[in-house]
Amino acid sequence: MKSRSIFQKIGNQRNIGLVVSLSAGLLFPQGAEVMRQMLPLFLGLLMTFSFAGFSLKTLLPLRSLPYRLLGPFLINYLLFGGILMGLAALFVWNDQELLKGFLFIALAPPGIVIVPFALMLKGDTDLATTGVIGGYLAFVLVFPLAVIFVWGMQLDIINEVLKMIVFVILMPLLISRPLRRGCAGRWLLPRRGVLIDAGFALIVFIIVGLNHNSFTASVDTLLIPMLVLTLVLFGGGFIYGRIQNRMHVPLTRRISNTLLFSVKNTGFAAVTSVTLAGERAAIPSAALSVVLLIYLLVFSFSSQGT
Repeated sequence: MKSRSIFQKIGNQRNIGLVVSLSAGLLFPQGAEVMRQMLPLFLGLLMTFSFAGFSLKTLLPLRSLPYRLLGPFLINYLLFGGILMGLAALFVWNDQELLKGFLFIALAPPGIVIVPFALMLKGDTDLATTGVIGGYLAFVLVFPLAVIFVWGMQLDIINEVLKMIVFVILMPLLISRPLRRGCAGRWLLPRRGVLIDAGFALIVFIIVGLNHNSFTASVDTLLIPMLVLTLVLFGGGFIYGRIQNRMHVPLTRRISNTLLFSVKNTGFAAVTSVTLAGERAAIPSAALSVVLLIYLLVFSFSSQGT
């Protein structure tokens, strides 16, 4: 009962924040235009608060680290990304902006929320933590290579990618280390969840506001990405769960593996899409914020019932 009440508290908080930010983006798009340039700053702060919850000791021992990272990498990047891009190509093959938006979701690192959900649902927290931190380490290599493969050696694009890696991954990781200790840690760590939710809500508000005309002009603009993501998360997640059952994977690992398969850093995907491909490319990320919340609610209750 305790884990369920904690989950409901977080779920309700995020749900309310998501509804408010979506509504505000539609009602006050001018504010989103004003705040557009602050997207990288908000994401950097969000990542700093997120990294503050992790100890790098989780990666020890380093000798076995490559083997422990391989599984989460295959699940979060190759398995999820392959299914997502296959369905996206099927539904929006003629819309290059939306297709790029799906690509940025596939390339996004795993979501930080994987670890608290694994803890609440009694999953394998070591696997979840290693998978998340390792996902960000892999991202530093995978993301630039993928962008170069798709866009070629365009100097302006490469410069933006390098700046994002430095200011949104490496610097937040370094800054978060001293924030875990002393007075800063005692103040920050209990409030970390609220600060992360606030940062995510601001990002969603800006993304929705920037795409105000697209959302109001055509319902399909949001519904088609939501359909694709629903098929990936609910359909792909169900099939992956059945495969794990057939392979007799322990329940704790099944929970963490499923979270690693389904949860991407939505805020990162959205900001990257806007920065490198324009506002419309961020629509799939806005859709993901809605579909993923519903999926986590359903997955949580189904996992607690097993």
